[in-house]
Amino acid sequence: ALNPVKFGRVVPDMTGLTEEQAQSALTPLSLKVLIVDKSTVAPGESGLVKSVVDQSPKPGANLPPNATVAVYIDVKR
Repeated sequence: ALNPVKFGRVVPDMTGLTEEQAQSALTPLSLKVLIVDKSTVAPGESGLVKSVVDQSPKPGANLPPNATVAVYIDVKR
């Protein structure tokens, strides 16, 4: 069994959140955020909202403090 104090950060489900919201969700958990922008924005496109489409590790994973969560964002069309 893992030491629950050492591995006490449960990764939240951030699907649909904005980049800022994802960072706000992870910062209090002492987790680092790696934003991976998967969006392809055509010239002239503006006002598109990017939100979380995937993350690694998946929601519910237990992480040690200062671990990094990769958050993949894409444009909602």
